[in-house]
Amino acid sequence: SQQQAKEANMAADGAKDVEKGEQEQGDEKHGAWQDNSNLNIPKTFAAMARFNAAVMGTGDRMWFADMLYAMESLVPYIGNIDRVQEDCDVLMLTLAKYGQINLKEFRSVMFASLRSLLPTKWSNDHENAWAWFWTIVEKKVEENKKLPVYNHQCLRTFLARLDEETLEDFKLKVFDSFFANCEESQLYLRAANKRLMYIMGRILNIMSDIYTKTHQAVIALSALGLLHAGHGVPEDLVRPFVAAFMGGIKENCPDESIHDGLWWTLDLIGRIFIRTLSEGSTPVIIAINRNTSKAMKLAVANYPRGEREVILLTVQVGTESMSPLIWAVEKGALESAREILNDLLTLRADRARYYYGMEMLFTRHSDIISLLCTKAPSLLPTVFDGLIWRSKNVKNGMRRANYYIASLLRGEDGQLTDSLLDLIKQGDPEIICHPTERFTTIFCRAFLYIGSLGQLFAKHAYQTYRAVRQKQMTRLCCLPVPKYVLQTRQELTEVALMLLLMCLLCCEPVLHCLAVSSELLTNCCEYGEWQCNLIQTYNRLATFPMVLYFVLTSELVHLNVHLSVFSVICSCLMWEFLLYVAVLAFFAAAFASAIACLPQALAADSVHERDFSSWPLAFESLLSSAFNVYGSDNYEQIAVADEPMLKWFVMAFAACWHVYLMNLMVAQLCQRYNEIYHDARGNARLTRGINIYETSMPLISKKRWTAFVESLHLDEACELDEGDTGPRGA
Repeated sequence: SQQQAKEANMAADGAKDVEKGEQEQGDEKHGAWQDNSNLNIPKTFAAMARFNAAVMGTGDRMWFADMLYAMESLVPYIGNIDRVQEDCDVLMLTLAKYGQINLKEFRSVMFASLRSLLPTKWSNDHENAWAWFWTIVEKKVEENKKLPVYNHQCLRTFLARLDEETLEDFKLKVFDSFFANCEESQLYLRAANKRLMYIMGRILNIMSDIYTKTHQAVIALSALGLLHAGHGVPEDLVRPFVAAFMGGIKENCPDESIHDGLWWTLDLIGRIFIRTLSEGSTPVIIAINRNTSKAMKLAVANYPRGEREVILLTVQVGTESMSPLIWAVEKGALESAREILNDLLTLRADRARYYYGMEMLFTRHSDIISLLCTKAPSLLPTVFDGLIWRSKNVKNGMRRANYYIASLLRGEDGQLTDSLLDLIKQGDPEIICHPTERFTTIFCRAFLYIGSLGQLFAKHAYQTYRAVRQKQMTRLCCLPVPKYVLQTRQELTEVALMLLLMCLLCCEPVLHCLAVSSELLTNCCEYGEWQCNLIQTYNRLATFPMVLYFVLTSELVHLNVHLSVFSVICSCLMWEFLLYVAVLAFFAAAFASAIACLPQALAADSVHERDFSSWPLAFESLLSSAFNVYGSDNYEQIAVADEPMLKWFVMAFAACWHVYLMNLMVAQLCQRYNEIYHDARGNARLTRGINIYETSMPLISKKRWTAFVESLHLDEACELDEGDTGPRGA
């Protein structure tokens, strides 16, 4: 037997120990003790229970896993008898599929695990308390352990007696009875019959799954409870619906032998749903349904500052959770969502500890910028304003401002986030000019200088040094240059681009604006004419590297702000221009058709015969006249042509186009230009940003990006006022 084999092995080991010397035995025992000290001793109840079950020879009991899962909800709520009854009913359903089980086996494992985890603190009080707990659970499970099989059979019998037509009629009758007995329900459930039948089908599926897939059914009920809590559905509607459902069952199935089993199933589902609905209806969720700033402030006023991040971003019911912020955005409760963002992004201090929800917000919802761009663009200024902290103290006419852009710039993996890209795609020129985004744009411009100019400078400095060492030089306009520069067009273009980029860096407006303003600005024209001239010089000088960039990669033409603004304006006015070109084509075709019907001139060299004898010729001549490329001599010939109506048709076309439509187009273009001029610079930054993302950013290595982010010291705490260290991320 196994016991005899163990005893024999122990005897053999003891004989070997006797043969060894005392010193050897001491060294061996000391080494064994060190090995035992390095063992992975279980630290949690679940791990210790698995360990003890294996030691006691009950490790093959698969239902132990369900018991451990149930303990997570039974232990915290043992003082709530209704919750204990609900959890015991769910546990009873999960254990029913294992057949005969012995709960005393798990009791032994449970007490052994508890004593192992609390070897010094365990006392008779602990023993009595856990014995009382187990007595309650064991009694409730043992009393009704035969109910699941019987009740499941009742449900299957009921469903088997309903054909397709009867089932559809049953589904609608339940809601008819529910609406008749509870008129308040019609305020929350407004749907077509097809939708109501789908809801009933979902309920019947959950009733079946509660026996076969118990955990999945409970999770589905928790999700439904959270959803209904978000819509503000009161708990009082659940019981009338269960009663209406049971009334429909009795009407369609007179067999009373299955009524108790079906009622038990409906009652359990109703209790779970009511509990999840109650737990999900937090003050924050209730305030979201009211959608007022005052209601949200009152909802969070009683919570400590350290807990507000949790209650504003998470509502947990069982294994299911939802975010009140995201729910408010998706529901359209923008006032509540704005108040949530304001509360999260308010910097609060408690001596040396600060409460600031920026990191929690972007950790919980890393795609918050993308979500707001899609569903609530009006909340973007609220987020960006919350990422800026400004001191109340003024020193030397200035006050300190911190821009917390760490979460916008860097993700959890250390790489560049898609937040700025989402803003560019969103296409709002006012948002892109927000101070927070302006700083992000400045960082991107600095990164461009480092990534492009730095790379070109390092490459050509090394190649020039090597050419000088190897005496591979030549002369270009009496100037010595390395030979490799003239070997390919790409090398020459890169050198020219590098020199031009160095000139641009010397004329960078951001650097020169620091002389007149303490803030980082991309345009300080209001500070004087010299700054305006510098920006204009910068823009003019930037045209040349833009051409070179176009030679290398044509996608980078929008790096110049001036050209980018112009191209954006041209793009916005392109539709009006095409519209008038289409109108011109229509008028030209109409008058050309009329002129082509005139009597043909007898002289072969006459202007009528040469330019207006057919519809294509007349159409081409009228278009040339409209575009001012029809020679003046031709007009003199038209004036003296044999056919007098030719002159009048040409004059009528000129009046329609040059006098009426041209002036109308100029007026409309001017009006349209005035409308888009305010957003021209913002749209230019949008176009410029998308080109930076698609061309330059993929070429930057991970190591270089990491070094750039580290140089910003975003992980270090940023000073607020003098001697006052605030949160990190600025």
